Amino acid sequence: MLSGPFTTGLEASVDFLAQALLEDRHLGQLHELLSSRWHTYHSAHAAVKLLEQHGAELTPEEEQHLISTLGEAELIDALLAKIPSQSNAQSQTFNIHLQMIVSAAHRIRQGLEDFQPEEIAAALTDVDRTAIAPLVLKMAVVQAGSEVKNLLQNQKAWSKDAEQKMSRLVTGQGEALQAKRRLALAESRLRGRGSAFKQTAKKAIARLLSGAENAFLSQLLATWLTIARQARRENAVTEEYSGRIEQMEEQLMASRANQLLSVRAVMQRRALGLDSALVREVFDFFRTQVSDRKAEEVLSQEVRKVQAKLKTFKTSHAANVKQIMMRVGAACDAGLLMTSIKAWESSLSESKRQFELRGKVEAVETALKKRREAQNDAAKKIIIHLSRASDVGLSHMVVKSWAKYGKGATQDSGMADLLNAQLGRLSDFGIRNARTAFSTLNKAGKQLDLFLLQRTFSAWQLDNKLGKLLRRHQALMESKKEQLRSVNGMFRSFAHELEGTTSKSPSGAKSSVRRMLSKTEGSVLLPNIHAKQLGSDRQGLAKTQKTHASAGPPAGDLPSWLSEMWPKASDDSSTMASSSSPAGTCSLPHRPAGTVTSAYPAEDERLFAPQPRALAPPPLALPQERGTSGLAPLRQVPAWQS
Repeated sequence: MLSGPFTTGLEASVDFLAQALLEDRHLGQLHELLSSRWHTYHSAHAAVKLLEQHGAELTPEEEQHLISTLGEAELIDALLAKIPSQSNAQSQTFNIHLQMIVSAAHRIRQGLEDFQPEEIAAALTDVDRTAIAPLVLKMAVVQAGSEVKNLLQNQKAWSKDAEQKMSRLVTGQGEALQAKRRLALAESRLRGRGSAFKQTAKKAIARLLSGAENAFLSQLLATWLTIARQARRENAVTEEYSGRIEQMEEQLMASRANQLLSVRAVMQRRALGLDSALVREVFDFFRTQVSDRKAEEVLSQEVRKVQAKLKTFKTSHAANVKQIMMRVGAACDAGLLMTSIKAWESSLSESKRQFELRGKVEAVETALKKRREAQNDAAKKIIIHLSRASDVGLSHMVVKSWAKYGKGATQDSGMADLLNAQLGRLSDFGIRNARTAFSTLNKAGKQLDLFLLQRTFSAWQLDNKLGKLLRRHQALMESKKEQLRSVNGMFRSFAHELEGTTSKSPSGAKSSVRRMLSKTEGSVLLPNIHAKQLGSDRQGLAKTQKTHASAGPPAGDLPSWLSEMWPKASDDSSTMASSSSPAGTCSLPHRPAGTVTSAYPAEDERLFAPQPRALAPPPLALPQERGTSGLAPLRQVPAWQS
């Protein structure tokens, strides 16, 4: 054992380390662990403390010995031995305190349930005045600790849930802020591009206003092309979706036919099932009739045998009676006495035979009774004939006939009730089947109507969406055509300006300008405006239209979106004049492939594609800015063309 000062110093050092190293969260975890555990040491310690409160005197050594070394049974025996003799009064006091605690708890609970603060305050005041106040205080502290523990657990769970929810909200808020920033940046870019586009549009409009009659002709031609293309698209859409609508109607009719076939098949299966059940019932009835007929034949054979025996008995009896009468008339008294004795013997034997015959008749009647069948007329006559042999037989026949008649009537009434019940069941079954079939057909009709309504609504919705798409893309194509016309006008005006400048400057200046300007990335060759004139404007335009209408669009020179606008028939086709058309006409310039130097070589090469020139003007550097509008760059066209 350790000495006292050493133990005290160890406890002080442990307390110091606990205060220095343990934090509040460590103490909280220890409190949770200790409050949720209760083992044998705590139970023994509580029992020892309870005995000490009731007068038992225990030294620290005895208490340590009882708690640490003894088992549960030995501990109980040792504690019972330590209870003092005067503990009766203490136990009574303990019982009184316990009753007071229970009554106080009941009063407090009643006050809480009835919402009476005065009753609760009075109960707590009474508790303070008694000796159970410390016990109530301990119980309150323990209960408060458990409540605090539950509240802490609930707070932790709620904090975890709130943290998860807040994390999602914070993440969403950050994403929203980023989206707002991107939106503001995009709007600023769009505003900048819009101002640039406005300036470009102003310049283009100014150039367009300086055009001549050819601009009007080109606009008229473009409008005609737009209308023709729209008509083609409408016809194509009509042809495409008319087939789909017809197919949907055919599928609807096929589905209706299949549903009707399935309903008919179900009804036929039910009818076949009912027919098979009816056939089984008829066969069972036929089998019972055959078995009953066989039983009747067996009984009739037995009755015939009994009847034959009765006939032989009657004949023998009549012969005996005749002999007796003859002997009586001719004999003497002794003979008469002997004859009487013999007659008595014969009558006795006859009575015995009658009793035997009656037993046989009763056996036959019991067999008929077990099979529960009505006797035919011949069997009744035989039984009546047999029963008339004696008065006993007659009375027996009357009683038996009456019993059989009553039983037959009872059986007939029961059979009639059974048949009526079966007929009622069959009628109810038929009514239920008819109602079920009617409800099934009604539901099927409603389902078909609903299916037709859904199909109609889907077709209407599809038609509405197609109309919206056509209107939206029509506006988009109109805007692209306007851009193309503006580009055409700018090229035409630029060609006129170059023509004026080149006609005024000498050849030396032209060569020097050609040497000064070089072909770099982003530049494009402009069309030759010094090509040979083919006559007047109208004659040249007519010849060019005929030539291009017969030849068709140049392979590989136009993009896909422009080749769709090229007319496919000679009667409704017209195109812009090539570089060989007279000056002032609406023309698409042509040049050899491979001379494009803009930022979009593939598109510009297919768009402009000039033919070889005898004399080409110097190249002009064009801006490389890509057109970015709100509709996304469907065509990679420079910004100045939009």
